[in-house]
Amino acid sequence: MKVFKELQKITQWYIWIIPICVFLIWLTAFIAQVFFNIEIGTKPASNMELTLLGILPTMILILLSQIKLTTIINIEKIKISLFPFCTQEIKLNDILDVDILKYDFVGFGCRFGTKYGVVYNLKGNLGCYIKTKQGKHFLLGTQKVEALKNHFNENEISYNLRIK
Repeated sequence: MKVFKELQKITQWYIWIIPICVFLIWLTAFIAQVFFNIEIGTKPASNMELTLLGILPTMILILLSQIKLTTIINIEKIKISLFPFCTQEIKLNDILDVDILKYDFVGFGCRFGTKYGVVYNLKGNLGCYIKTKQGKHFLLGTQKVEALKNHFNENEISYNLRIK
């Protein structure tokens, strides 16, 4: 059995724009005050306060750059990892039904309590909807629908196609 693997990262510009702008504003103020002794505002922060203030936008940018959704389907299981937040494994013999479908916007990340059950999504509106014998539901966002369908076909995993 071949292994299906998909790695997704956050690449949408509208998610990156605000953290980058905040970081650039902080960096401009930091350079002006610390290196050129140009105080920013009527009540400027100390150099230490300004340095500490830069930790938050820097950490947010680092976090956004590290978030990745990895989906691996092998002969035994489906492994979903939304690094650094959560990991889920579903054994193939526990799966009752699989749909490949187009879904409504459900947000980004790991979402609980949606009509699709637990959702793992970073972008797009196409995914693999899984129902287990235990009554759990999962939706895995994918950018590789054709490769996923081919993988299911090659390995004789039945699925329903619900893309309109």
